[in-house]
Amino acid sequence: MAGFAVLAGVQTGDGAIELRRMVVSPALSATGRGRALLRAVLARAGQDHRAARVWLDVKPRNPRARRLYGTAGFTAPGHSPAP
Repeated sequence: MAGFAVLAGVQTGDGAIELRRMVVSPALSATGRGRALLRAVLARAGQDHRAARVWLDVKPRNPRARRLYGTAGFTAPGHSPAP
């Protein structure tokens, strides 16, 4: 297995889905697989689950994940995405 992702809240119907967990094999972490997985997860959340918003928590000590999520448009609470 190369990795996996877990979405939560898909049945609540409030339009907000949590990306609860995303894991990519360390052997594949520099191959773009994490970015591809994130794109696929966001597409599924929007298309299959009609998410208006996807949110997540990320630890401050995980700069690699923070960069990845930032490139996908995620922002910290109270911050707007860059234009």
